[in-house]
Amino acid sequence: MRRGRQEYDIASLVFDPYMDHSEEDREAILSIWEDISEDRPETTIFHQCATQRLMQALGAYGNIAKNKGDEWYLQFIAPAARSLAEVTAGTPLEKPLAPVLAKATEFAP
Repeated sequence: MRRGRQEYDIASLVFDPYMDHSEEDREAILSIWEDISEDRPETTIFHQCATQRLMQALGAYGNIAKNKGDEWYLQFIAPAARSLAEVTAGTPLEKPLAPVLAKATEFAP
C-alpha cells in the first residue's frame, strides 16, 4: 500500500484535468470527503498538494506528446493550467508561473 498525504489524493480528484470539474462539483467532492473523513483538508496543504499533482500531470502530458508521439493528452493542458493558476493564486508561485500558465490556458491541440 502506498502511503502519502491524504490531501494529495483528494486534490487529485478535485483538480482532475480529465474531468475539469466546475466549482460546484469541486465543492460537492470536498463535502463527500468531509462526510467520510470527518475533516476538511487544510487549505494551504491541499493547494500545495494540488500544485504538485498538476505540475506532475503537465510534465507528463508534454513528455508523452514530445517523446512518445501521443498527442491525445495535449487536450488536458488547458484545464490543468487553469487549475494550477487557481491553486497558486496568492502564493509565491503565482507571479513566476503567470506568463506560462496564461499561454497554457489558451493551448488547443
